Amino acid sequence: MAGRIDDRRLLLVLPRYRVVRKAVAAGFDVWSLWDPGLADARSLRQIEDASHELLLTDHSDEQGLRALVSGTVRRHGIGHVLHLSADDPLELVLPALEEGWRLGRAPNPPSAVRALSRVRPAPPDPLPRPGPSGPVPEWPGFSVQAFSAEGRHQVIGVTARRGTGHLHPAPAAALDRSVVDRLVTRALDAAGHRFGPAHFEFAATPDGPRLLAARAGLGGDRIPLLVDIARGLDLEAAVFAALLGKELGPVPEPARFAAIDFFRMPAGRLRTVAGIDSICALPYTRAVNFPYSPGDSVPFPDGTGNGYVVVSGGTAQEAARRSGDAVELLRADVREEKPVDDPVWKPVGKPVSEPDGEPVPEPVGKPEKGTGRLSAERRVERREEARE
Repeated sequence: MAGRIDDRRLLLVLPRYRVVRKAVAAGFDVWSLWDPGLADARSLRQIEDASHELLLTDHSDEQGLRALVSGTVRRHGIGHVLHLSADDPLELVLPALEEGWRLGRAPNPPSAVRALSRVRPAPPDPLPRPGPSGPVPEWPGFSVQAFSAEGRHQVIGVTARRGTGHLHPAPAAALDRSVVDRLVTRALDAAGHRFGPAHFEFAATPDGPRLLAARAGLGGDRIPLLVDIARGLDLEAAVFAALLGKELGPVPEPARFAAIDFFRMPAGRLRTVAGIDSICALPYTRAVNFPYSPGDSVPFPDGTGNGYVVVSGGTAQEAARRSGDAVELLRADVREEKPVDDPVWKPVGKPVSEPDGEPVPEPVGKPEKGTGRLSAERRVERREEARE
C-alpha cells in the first residue's frame, strides 16, 4: 500500500555519511541507497545509524535498482529523490534519478543531468581535458560551484587548482567573473537544471575563461569544505534548507582563504608512517585524512592522491604555503609493489578525522569504462569514500 507523500522524507542516492547527518539535522527522515560493493562495513554502519533505513543493491543491476527505488518511494511516501555528488559515475546513479523523476520526486529531469555531463569545449579543441586520469591543462585550471533553486542560478565562487591541491577563493584577477557567471548560467539554462548544486571546470586562456566540463552535484576534492571555511557557507546543508523553502541568499564574501593539498606516495605496502599528529596540531589545520596504517596496501596515487590536509590562511599566499608545509611533515615508508587488481577486499586503516570526529576520506582512482561496474581497486577506494 502506497504511503502518503511526505516532503520531509528523502531517498538519497550514494550519500556520504556527512550528508546524511546534515539532512537529519535539518529535520528530514532519510532513506539511504548504497551499493554494498562500494562501501566497507564500517561506513555502511555509520550511514545506517544516521538513516531511517539503509537500502542495499547492486547499482550496475539497472532493473533491480529501478525496482527498489520505485518500491521504496511508493511504500514510504518519499518526497524527494536526490543525488548530490558530482564524483559518482553517472551510469550508477541515473537509473535511480530516472525512476525518481518518473514518480515525480526528483527535482531535475534526468535529461538535465545528462546534458550537463556532456558540456565540453567546442571542437577543434587544443585543450587536454583535466581530470584524475587526464593530462594537466595547458592553462591554469579553476573549479566553479553554482547553486540553483526554482531555476534561478547563483555562482558561489571560484576555486583555483594549484600544484597538488586547490585554493578558495581564487585570486580575484585570476578569472573574469562576469564571463564565468554568464557561461555557467547559460549552461544551466540550456541543460534545464532547476535545483541544487552544479560543478564546473574552467581554464584561464589568453582569450578569457573557457568552460571545459560540468556535472550536476557538489564538486569533489573537499571543495565544499574549502567554501565553508572561507565563506561560512555550507553548501551541503544549503540543499536541505532549500528543500524546506529557505532561500540561499547573497553569497557571503570570503573572510579567509582555505587550501587543500594531497599526500602522494608510491603504490606498495606501508611500513611506517609519522607526522600525522604534528599536522593535526598545527593551529591552522582544519581537516586531515590519511586512511592507512602500517601494513596496509597503498594504491597508486591517481587523481587526488593518498589522503589530504586542509588549512586556512589570511591571504592566498599564506594558505598555499601552509598547506604545502603541512604535507611535507608526513613521513611514510612504503615498500613499492606492483599493483594487483585483487577482487578480495581487505579493510585499510582507520582514517584520521575532522575536529568533530567525522571521518573524511576522499575518492582515488577511476571506474572501468563502458561496463557500468567499478574495478576492484576503485571499489576499495569507494568503500573509504563513503565514510566522508
